[in-house]
Amino acid sequence: MEAIESGLKHFINKGDVILIHSNILPILHKHADEKKDLQKVANKLIDILIDIVTEEGTILLPTFNWDFCKGKPFNYKKTRSKVGALTNVALKRADFKRTKHPVYSFTIWGKYKDCLCSSDTKNAYGKDSPFGFLHEQDGKILLINVDYQSSFTFTHYVEEQLNVGYRYHKDFSAGYIDEQGNESEKTYDIFVRDLDRGVMTWGNPIGKILEDEKIAQVFVIEGNTFVVMKAKDAFDRMKTELQRNPFLMVKWAKYNDYRIGQQMHDLMRRLFYIPRSITGSGNRKTLKILKEYIPELNIQEIPTGRKVFDWKIPKEWNVKEGYILTPQGSKICDFKECNLHIINYSAPVDKELSYEELLNYLHYRKDLPDAIPYLTSYYRKTWGFCISYNQLRDLPKKGKYRAVISTELKDGSLSFADVVLPGKVKDEVLLSCYICHPSMANDSLSGVVLNTFLFRYLKRLQDRYFTYRFVFVPETIGAIAYLSLNAEHLKKYTRYGLVLTCVGDEGKFHYKKTRAGDKEVDKILEHILRYSEFDYEILEFFPTGSDERQYCSPGFDLPVGSLMRSVYRKFDEYHTSLDNLEYVTPKGLEESYKIYTRIIDAIEHNHYYVNRRPHGEPFLTKYAICPTIGSQKEADISTSKVLWMLNLCDGKNSLVDVSNKAQFHVLEMAKTAERLEKVGLIKITNS
Repeated sequence: MEAIESGLKHFINKGDVILIHSNILPILHKHADEKKDLQKVANKLIDILIDIVTEEGTILLPTFNWDFCKGKPFNYKKTRSKVGALTNVALKRADFKRTKHPVYSFTIWGKYKDCLCSSDTKNAYGKDSPFGFLHEQDGKILLINVDYQSSFTFTHYVEEQLNVGYRYHKDFSAGYIDEQGNESEKTYDIFVRDLDRGVMTWGNPIGKILEDEKIAQVFVIEGNTFVVMKAKDAFDRMKTELQRNPFLMVKWAKYNDYRIGQQMHDLMRRLFYIPRSITGSGNRKTLKILKEYIPELNIQEIPTGRKVFDWKIPKEWNVKEGYILTPQGSKICDFKECNLHIINYSAPVDKELSYEELLNYLHYRKDLPDAIPYLTSYYRKTWGFCISYNQLRDLPKKGKYRAVISTELKDGSLSFADVVLPGKVKDEVLLSCYICHPSMANDSLSGVVLNTFLFRYLKRLQDRYFTYRFVFVPETIGAIAYLSLNAEHLKKYTRYGLVLTCVGDEGKFHYKKTRAGDKEVDKILEHILRYSEFDYEILEFFPTGSDERQYCSPGFDLPVGSLMRSVYRKFDEYHTSLDNLEYVTPKGLEESYKIYTRIIDAIEHNHYYVNRRPHGEPFLTKYAICPTIGSQKEADISTSKVLWMLNLCDGKNSLVDVSNKAQFHVLEMAKTAERLEKVGLIKITNS
């Protein structure tokens, strides 16, 4: 045991608060000559740990038992631990004391024993739990001969602090026999996996990250593997990784069963921190992630220098790093902390400057002093940094600064993707979004995630009438390039189109019309919004904005509008670091999803019909399509819908035209149209 003691002293110190997960069977087999010596060896290991941390430290050993979750009583003194021999040995020692949670209890030794054991916290992983105490005290976690999957329970504390979408709070109640032998019924809370949705988690991926980052240090003594890490460092890294990839620790789940807004927000969180531009590896990484959600996604490349109408595909731009060193040696405007700090497409630089010289390359917003602006310079060679005004004001004015931007501009390609869902007819609905903005949640990513989930919605839709084309491109140059490749097809088959952007906040809806202003998509959007529960405003077309201006350019004049929440350039957070994951909400995304799916349903039913009995009104009783018994009001409404359809179905009015004139919701009129078509009174004529 001397070698183990010596090794532990390199990583554990006097006064440490330490949580230990263990499988000590290999140690017992090596150091216990007979079975009766097993407990003696276990106690020896505990004594070694006590000697190292001393009375100034605290040792936490998990004594977890899940029987309470099955309705079995918990006995404070008699319920055994189900997480290893060492913990059960410690339970029998007089110098250890158990905490009170019936499922996630710990047996404690040391300075904070009484403090931890006096608390009857009902929440297993909350801030007032032993896990929270370990985090607050910047304690250590020691793993002995166990992997992250089976033992790294601290991850659940991190998951609860981030309120991950695949877990939820659940109360468990059962009998409870306390330290004094008093019996009662008690209820405790656990942040559990959503088993109804088949959630299975795994801890090994996060463990590998912690080891790769040297946060978790691994050492082997006598064939036994020890892993030690500081709780705060582990928490901070896990928090960052889970914010970037909320499903990092999910091995499998029925994702389709989550609330759709949270699903979209989770995907957005994965994409948010990726540095993107109009070209570069960040765009490829983004499209690769989207392909996880859309396996059919067709990712394509257009090489640098390719002429696309009046434009040329630019050189590909990628960033290695960028920052400013202050005269005191502090690093500010670090690209790795926020990818908005560097002007997008900055040229490389490494030079010393005075404060006055540096000011020429710093960009900020006085009106939004906490915001970092988002700026680009795609087609003019320059460099610069974006900084919050508050940070700028604190910069020292004396001494030399060093500006470092390590970027690469080379022949490469522009990445984009599309996917087509075929319908009964070749006529298409175009749904386009742009992927190029880095760390812009509402302006860009909200459209990307909505487009992704609309694909999933339409893929499940049976008997699609129209063909749907989903496009993911860098803004402007990407849309122009896509048009150059697909111009004739799009002009021939596009019947409806929408550009998806700024759909994640909770502002009122705004619909920007097509260039013509009277296309079927304009009529449907205005109709659906008028009958919705949401505030809205209709905007006439204007030649600035997003990619609708490319699709609506005179050479194409496609029927493409754009439905947004808050309008780009009109909300304060626009093109700043304030357009973040807090500004965009699951609620805002879900409401946009709801409106867009209604629009799709309306498009699917927006046929032109002709009356097959146009000479006078048909003898409706013969067709049994109107009620003959019931309230007069209901009969009048039903008959009115039928008569409107029969009168206006002349091949010149679409279903939304009929609905607007009849003043009924288009989806209600669609049901009437289906009944009339079924009995042979009308037929579709979309030619």
